[in-house]
Amino acid sequence: MIVYVTAFTLYYACLVLAFRGIGAPRMAVLLAGMLPLVLLFSMRGMVGTDTAVYLQIIQLISEVGTAVSGFAQTPLIGWGEFTFLSKFLLHFNASPTLIIVIIGFLTTIILIWAAQNSFQSRWIFFICIVPIFYLDMTMNGLRYGLAFALTSYAIALSYRGRWLVSGFVQGAAVFMHSSALILLFVTWVMTGNKKQRKHLLFTTILVGALFTVSPSPSPSPSPSPSVSPSVSPSVSPSADDYWENKVTTYSNISAPSMLSGLAPLVLSLATLFIFYGLSKLPKNLLTRYQVVGLFVLVGAAFLMAKFSYAGLRVQYAILFAILVNAQFKPEFELLMGNQKFRLGLLLVGLAGLVFFLRGIAGSEGLAPSPFLPYEINENVISYFSAIKLGVLN
Repeated sequence: MIVYVTAFTLYYACLVLAFRGIGAPRMAVLLAGMLPLVLLFSMRGMVGTDTAVYLQIIQLISEVGTAVSGFAQTPLIGWGEFTFLSKFLLHFNASPTLIIVIIGFLTTIILIWAAQNSFQSRWIFFICIVPIFYLDMTMNGLRYGLAFALTSYAIALSYRGRWLVSGFVQGAAVFMHSSALILLFVTWVMTGNKKQRKHLLFTTILVGALFTVSPSPSPSPSPSPSVSPSVSPSVSPSADDYWENKVTTYSNISAPSMLSGLAPLVLSLATLFIFYGLSKLPKNLLTRYQVVGLFVLVGAAFLMAKFSYAGLRVQYAILFAILVNAQFKPEFELLMGNQKFRLGLLLVGLAGLVFFLRGIAGSEGLAPSPFLPYEINENVISYFSAIKLGVLN
């Protein structure tokens, strides 16, 4: 745990230096603050709940030609874009370990690129989104992490009126992970621009339809002997079965306790209170109907979390979408001079970090690649050992 606490301590120290006063923050200092977190995901060994699964799937992609389950060794539906990206990187002889690091870097670059344009976007990104989501996006859920980063950039483009480019990026995000559709829907709820709402509705329906009818990649005709022959070359499931597959997957996974979903609920309600209650929002920022809609979404996701882990995923997707819209919606810039608003978001970010650290504190031994204990990749250790020997010689 000490390695995570140290990394975030250095991160917040840089935030203090960068955000002194109300003026534009120094991007170089903010990037320096990100460095300890970047090192955490890029130098890790078998760390991060789903890291072992991703390594296994990428290895099977290199052998079979498509994403297959390492357990049943049947094609995974909805993994087409991830498969394409993995195969592209494998073409350059990248190892599975290097590929998951590259994906983490892609997520980081897209998030920072989207957040660089204004004080408003930088504040919300570095103060709220990074502490709550960043390590989980780059060390655990790589597909959703990259999809959320792409959607964040698409939402930023949408608020700037760049509809066509935004639509293409939204499509890429949804094909990376279908939960990006939740972010687009929350954006549809939060925007007051009628043209933007029409664009989002049209893009969501179009991308959703394409996602539903698109076939998943088939395994290559000559699978590696090391892979079970149960992966049939003729199997090419359509994403038409994707939603049924999702329901089936989560139907047997119950929530861990009655307190499930409490953390994202608290964070979401606190954020909405800051937006609507604490800051005395101008009428053109969020209408009463939009606020009610957001409360309904947050409440429905919390109820879902009582019965399934899917609800927890939806809760965090909604929270991320709310923060991203506040990050880029021009009207929120009016609140950046409000000290209570900025302090409230700072507290939300800190609370989210505490929830994250509390969540990983009990992860030791619960998965093949838990967040704790943190381990440095053996190749990194060997590299620095070779450098040390070279210096001593």
